[in-house]
Amino acid sequence: MIIGLKKLLHLPVFTRLGTRLGKISDAEIDVDSQAIVEYHVSAGTFSDKNYLIDRSQVLEIGADKIIVEDSLILASAQEKKEQASPQTALGAAAQSVIDQE
Repeated sequence: MIIGLKKLLHLPVFTRLGTRLGKISDAEIDVDSQAIVEYHVSAGTFSDKNYLIDRSQVLEIGADKIIVEDSLILASAQEKKEQASPQTALGAAAQSVIDQE
């Protein structure tokens, strides 16, 4: 199957379990091999979620959607947890100071 760039840039992206991640907004192309290396996915205008999807994570590209590994959602959730951890640790340190007084 051959798909045009204009159509590719608007394809919705879903995980294998059906979670909608957004739409393809850009792609990185290896000019030597003329192959797409990475897809950029934007969740939408009102969301700050963006995903970089390596070609190895793509399971299927169809005429109406792209299906990717579910691990993308897990990685995103893990990143959020890691970003929240310093705040939690800071909160615990502040509580420790309060307890000492």
